[in-house]
Amino acid sequence: MTAERVRRVIRGYSFKGTQREELHREPITWTKLKNAADLVAKVEGMARFEEGSFDRITKKVEDGQLVVVGEKKVAEKTAGIGGSFTYVELGDELSVEALLAGRLPAFDALAKYVFFTATGRTLKAVPKQKAPGLGLIGETDLYRVHLLYKQDKQWLASNDAALTENLVDRMTAANPENKRLLVFAAAKFIGQRDLTRKGVEFCQLPYAIHRILGD
Repeated sequence: MTAERVRRVIRGYSFKGTQREELHREPITWTKLKNAADLVAKVEGMARFEEGSFDRITKKVEDGQLVVVGEKKVAEKTAGIGGSFTYVELGDELSVEALLAGRLPAFDALAKYVFFTATGRTLKAVPKQKAPGLGLIGETDLYRVHLLYKQDKQWLASNDAALTENLVDRMTAANPENKRLLVFAAAKFIGQRDLTRKGVEFCQLPYAIHRILGD
């Protein structure tokens, strides 16, 4: 498992034997052979610099390349590099293409998608909707997010799917902290001036849904 391998690198791990680390590699060319003394001096200088970190420094030529390797005997545990990391599991892809795939998505799936696009946050659980509901799906410190939606083409094409003044008044009445309301719906039967005055922002459902409704 990748996460466990990363932990072992950070913390160190049990090991007994010889640990090898490649310190240098470069191709051997005719020009370098003509200046062999300079090449040898460079490698010997490298070996002296690294000898405090290793028990042995080996130099060899293999496949036309000069390779310098440091060797260290480990009896119990190899040291880790230190630091830390966070391991998380990713959820399903949140994209219109993956969400729709040519069909209307379920309410919970669309709720998670629009909440993420509106707030940049992941909605872990969608509240159970009450009938007739206001479509509240979640909130942040600044926003309450509503979704007026059913997985039903006929309903989405009806007036019931539109944001109305009555719905806005009920949403604002249920908003004791006076947060800004973001409402996703297929249409609206209330003017933008009134929405702004009431602290409501109308958000159109993803275009791909309207494309499906038009099929």
